[in-house]
Amino acid sequence: MTTSSVTTILDSSEDVEFDVGETGSYELVPVTFGIGVGVSVNVAIQDGGNAGSDADIDITATGDDFSFQATRNFVIPASSAVKEIKPTVTASGNSGKFEFELENTGSVTVTLTEIGVVQTTNNNVVKVGGKNNDPIFENVTTGNSIVNNVITVGGSRQPLTTTVDLAPGANNAITFEFDRFRDGQNKNGAMSGEDVRISVGFSDGSSTTLDLCIGSCDFASTPTPTSTPTDTPTTTGTATSTPPSNQPPTAAFTSSRKGNSSNVDLDASSSSDPDGSINSYEWDIGANGTVDQTGQTISAKVSPGTEVTLTVTDNDGASASVTKTVN
Repeated sequence: MTTSSVTTILDSSEDVEFDVGETGSYELVPVTFGIGVGVSVNVAIQDGGNAGSDADIDITATGDDFSFQATRNFVIPASSAVKEIKPTVTASGNSGKFEFELENTGSVTVTLTEIGVVQTTNNNVVKVGGKNNDPIFENVTTGNSIVNNVITVGGSRQPLTTTVDLAPGANNAITFEFDRFRDGQNKNGAMSGEDVRISVGFSDGSSTTLDLCIGSCDFASTPTPTSTPTDTPTTTGTATSTPPSNQPPTAAFTSSRKGNSSNVDLDASSSSDPDGSINSYEWDIGANGTVDQTGQTISAKVSPGTEVTLTVTDNDGASASVTKTVN
């Protein structure tokens, strides 16, 4: 055999998109790419608009002296439909309440199972809930409180006590409410005019982030949440001192694959900071320089042999990263 490369074409009668090499850039079928001898390529799939929960993919591979054709059925992760979910902020106030609506503009129903808060543009806010037994997260459309645990800003997603099916169409839009954002003193965090970035988990184990914006949505410039400092007594005289230098955190994580599936639980709770606390956890699935998810523990689609990079940042802004191959 004299073949030095293989030309591969992925096609389908349904609207699906492929990310060859998992670079974060998707193309609508048909997708053509080359593979060298002895080289493997990871390819991610997502719904291009009307594919449903799975799709039949026609695979054609040709070389110098052979040709191969096959049809395979691929499951499409629910998180790929996020571009079809339209988030709209409907109310925000100084009481700490924050209300938003999710509309599914696609063609496939997705089931929400978890919710987390990645970041807000109010740097004093550190959590949702935790005072006076108020509800934490509500499905306003049905009138049900669907989260029992306090949601920490930048922490892991919390499970919904009642999952939510988000069906296509404006008439099926659902309104949700974070009941009370709190600051470090457990007081109401003013959310009037503020933006919130959330992380949503789906029933198939996939997840994604959504921006709930009424302002500039400039999360990159938002300071890390901090607690309100306490007053200190004033002394007479002048003194100078050099503050201790910040020690960087240590990034570490474990992975656990769910059976023979591509669903993997990633847990960064073994990460640590010698002189403070860790405020953010960023996950780069594929180690390609793109942050795919945030939170101390996440669930993601990870093919065997894929490199995953975890970056942690402490309360003084120092960061550390670790990259591991997930099998």
